[in-house]
Amino acid sequence: MARSCPACARANGDKAQICLYCSAPLPAISEQDTPPASSEPVAERRYLVILIPCGAPSESVAESFSEIAGLPLYDARLSLAATRPRLFRRVEKSVGHELSKKLTAARIPHYIVSEESVLELPVSRIRGATLHDRHLEADINGSKLSIPYNELLLLVRGEIVRDRYDEKRFGSSHSLSHELSPGMQLHLYRREASAALEIDLETFDWSALGPERSDSAFLNLEWLLDELAEKAPSAKLDRGFDREPVVLTRAEPSADVASMLNSTETRASGILRDNEAQFRFYSRWRYRLKHHLAK
Repeated sequence: MARSCPACARANGDKAQICLYCSAPLPAISEQDTPPASSEPVAERRYLVILIPCGAPSESVAESFSEIAGLPLYDARLSLAATRPRLFRRVEKSVGHELSKKLTAARIPHYIVSEESVLELPVSRIRGATLHDRHLEADINGSKLSIPYNELLLLVRGEIVRDRYDEKRFGSSHSLSHELSPGMQLHLYRREASAALEIDLETFDWSALGPERSDSAFLNLEWLLDELAEKAPSAKLDRGFDREPVVLTRAEPSADVASMLNSTETRASGILRDNEAQFRFYSRWRYRLKHHLAK
């Protein structure tokens, strides 16, 4: 049974006492028996400490980070040598600022941002889109939104994993029914984003692609990414979510219909779980960081 760390939200094994990734203490299994009612992380007065890639660290920097993070020196080197930003700790405000001071003194690049500012960024689904010469026209709940290509700052692509579990046997090898209709999502962010603009393969209307449209939603998404890369070369494409440890939470009701249609069982049972909430959280803190660095 995977348990998510309360500090960094990464998944750990059922026998782990401290987080494999950030060394924070893990709660007992009994404290996580009851799943949260909402799939979104709970907004508290906490801060996210994010490590920014800095290349191969010197031995003195690695030793300082090892002491600050409470990690073995080997693990500290690996963390600092990462080629992409990574969420290091989720801590109370006072702890976060103290940790930031130590990282600054050790000359370790990082970014600290309030979790509330990440979660308050809403997610709006794009139902369809048309690519014009100089702008993207997005359909958001019947309203047309024009997005000039030079305003696109970040594209975050991520794979969605979906499973159905029997809650009564959750944590056992019999709890997993089988994997259901995995998908892909893409988030688009303008430079001054008021929302994360989400393209969900299950709900997006690809008819605007015209002759380029394929029967495969995955191929359509890749075509769209190629077109956006050509028309908006300054927009960064982030695929880092696919390398994040999977954290499953209760799926939104809207995801249930498509999954049941793709189920091979005559009668699906159990609770549907996916990592959509994890993707949305990852996507939004990545935007906050990218927006900070762009300034």
